[in-house]
Amino acid sequence: MPHMTIICEGLEKWPVHAIASRGGLRCIDVFKAIYKTFSEYLTRDEIAEAAARDPDYFRRCQRHFKQRCADAPGIDRVLERDGMCRVDLLKGRRVFKGLKQDLHDPEGVTFRLRIEDIWTQSRRN
Repeated sequence: MPHMTIICEGLEKWPVHAIASRGGLRCIDVFKAIYKTFSEYLTRDEIAEAAARDPDYFRRCQRHFKQRCADAPGIDRVLERDGMCRVDLLKGRRVFKGLKQDLHDPEGVTFRLRIEDIWTQSRRN
C-alpha cells in the first residue's frame, strides 16, 4: 500500500495522509503522519471557531492542553507559550489503540484512528 488516509473522530477536519517513504507503507510512515498532522498549532481562527461552536467543550480542551504541557517537564512553559495544537481538541485522548479499515471506502485506503483517553489507560495499569 503506497498511501493511506486516516480519519480521527473529533478531528475530521484534518485527515492524516500517510505516504510510503520507501517501498510500501511502514508503521513509522503512519506514526510520523499522525504526529505531524495533530501537532500543528491551531490558528486564531480555528481557536475562535472551536470556542464559538461549544464553549464548554473548548474549556475542557484548554484543561487538557494545560495537562499536555505539564506532562512535558522542562519544556512545559515553551509548550504553553506556543499554544494549543490540534491534538488538544481531543480532550486527553492521546493513547493509540490502533487503526480500523473503513469498509465504506471502495479503494480500501481509508482507516479510522482508534484512540483512548490517557486517564482511562492509566486506570487499567
